Amino acid sequence: MSQLQKALIPSSPSITLDDTKPPKSLQAKIFYSIFGLVAGVEIAIFGLFFLAAEVIGQKWAYEHLELESKKLITQMHNTDYLAFWAQYPYRISLITEEGVVIYDNTISAVDLDNHKDRKEVQMALAIGKGYIERKSTNTLYKALYYASYLPEYQLILRVSMNQRDIYAFLLPILGYMAILLIITLFVSTIITSYLTRSIVAPLNNLSALDTKKFHTPYRELVPFFYKIITQRKQLKKQLKIIRRQQQQFQAISQNINEGLVLINTKKQILSYNTKARELLPTLESNPTSVQDVFAFIDLSSPQIQTSERQIKDNHIECIALPTWGKLKPKAFVVLLLDRNEKNQIHAMRKEFSANVTHELKTPLSVIMASSEMMKQGLIPQKDFALFFDKIYDECKRLLEIINDILKLSFFDEGGEKLESSVVNIYEVAQRVLCSLAPLATEKELRAQIVCDNRDSCTINAVVRLLEDMLYNLCENAIKYNNQQGSLEICITTGEFDPKTTKDFTHITPNLALPIGRDTATIMVKDSGIGIPERAQKRVFERFYRVDKSRSKKLGGTGLGLSIVKHIAIYHNAHIFLRSNADLQSRDRGSEILVIFAR
Repeated sequence: MSQLQKALIPSSPSITLDDTKPPKSLQAKIFYSIFGLVAGVEIAIFGLFFLAAEVIGQKWAYEHLELESKKLITQMHNTDYLAFWAQYPYRISLITEEGVVIYDNTISAVDLDNHKDRKEVQMALAIGKGYIERKSTNTLYKALYYASYLPEYQLILRVSMNQRDIYAFLLPILGYMAILLIITLFVSTIITSYLTRSIVAPLNNLSALDTKKFHTPYRELVPFFYKIITQRKQLKKQLKIIRRQQQQFQAISQNINEGLVLINTKKQILSYNTKARELLPTLESNPTSVQDVFAFIDLSSPQIQTSERQIKDNHIECIALPTWGKLKPKAFVVLLLDRNEKNQIHAMRKEFSANVTHELKTPLSVIMASSEMMKQGLIPQKDFALFFDKIYDECKRLLEIINDILKLSFFDEGGEKLESSVVNIYEVAQRVLCSLAPLATEKELRAQIVCDNRDSCTINAVVRLLEDMLYNLCENAIKYNNQQGSLEICITTGEFDPKTTKDFTHITPNLALPIGRDTATIMVKDSGIGIPERAQKRVFERFYRVDKSRSKKLGGTGLGLSIVKHIAIYHNAHIFLRSNADLQSRDRGSEILVIFAR
């Protein structure tokens, strides 16, 4: 039964005709409560025993190592004691007062570093003996160390024991403890089951609930069973009507395109449909977090109430419809209308219109002013050529703006699908660089194309759009580059790895990344002035310029990167940007990645 269906059921206990036994979860809860208490106490006792055993084992280990150390010191009076030590079960080291290891029966002494900083060595030099527990830096296992200072030899004898040897000592004790724990848990299970059945047994015999012979098993439950008996009679009549209404309401609410939320007179959420969960992301996990959305509702008003709300990035229109009881509303049905797309389109059109008006006004003003001055004879004849050039340049710029606007209009209006074909990216890049050669020569740029495999760097795309994309990217890279700078177009193919774009800004985050898919990547890299971090997410917006005065001087419409973004989205490609505008940095410049799934 869905949440929306549950909201329509009356608040009385929902008991059907077959509810003659208590839920099985009651018996389980009683059982687990008793068993958990007993098991918790037993495990705690076992844990204390284990800690005590570990402490005893460690104490035994240190005493054992001290005894072994004394035996080894005695053996040093024999000339062949080193041969005996080589077969010894514990690790033995002889260390000079300077910390140099001159003998080790486990690791070649030549490979060992200086041990002067080891705590057990320092303790032995200070008080004659020292011991410590730590992880060995050479054998990489945890061990106990015991070191003794031998004044007659001016050496330190160190004996170490692997901690696993202590566990071997404790294993028999722990084994008996584990067996004892299992036995006690088994006995506890039997006793707990018996106690649980004895408590629940009277509740399992409720077949005579509606008869006069019924007797409540526990005195405390008399009011509970009385309510059950009276309400069952009412529910039996209402269930058929409610089920039919639920089915009708469920079919409608879950298939409408608007969000639907049912709230009570305390503005608590009773139910909601799938669309409401999409518009209010935290509705399911934390219903109280969205109660402010319904703050506009006047609980005493019989009128339909409306309000607009913005929840994170969602613009929502809320319409509250009261459902009446006898004298006052008993609940409110709130419709949630998604206004995101409408607001976005309106804002985009408004901003675009303002920008277009501004951009078209500038060249037209120059053309009109120049023409007016020439018409009035205010311009000397010798300066006519200069003004003709100015009028020509502004007309050319005006035409470029109109052409770019037409391109964007094509994408905005969802124009007809263009014919795509298999395109070799390397060949397109060559044509673009060839057409931009005069501009690159003027800047004395070193331009090159790097491709891992010229024959296989192909994608399925619209040739004209791909050329426009590369042209706009390379033109920007040249215009905003330094004199005698560099421009590099890198074309690679292979499986997409998200790590390669870790430090980049994702310009098209709404598209799913082609993880694990074969891709073709175009990287346009320049050594230019770079893009400040604050502007990196906005440079692909229409008419956005980082430095308006510089952009006007270099020319351009301010729509190039926006067209690049639209062309990428048209091909389901991703754009990533990384740029450094620090004047003191050697890595100053920009990198733009365009990743196509193949």
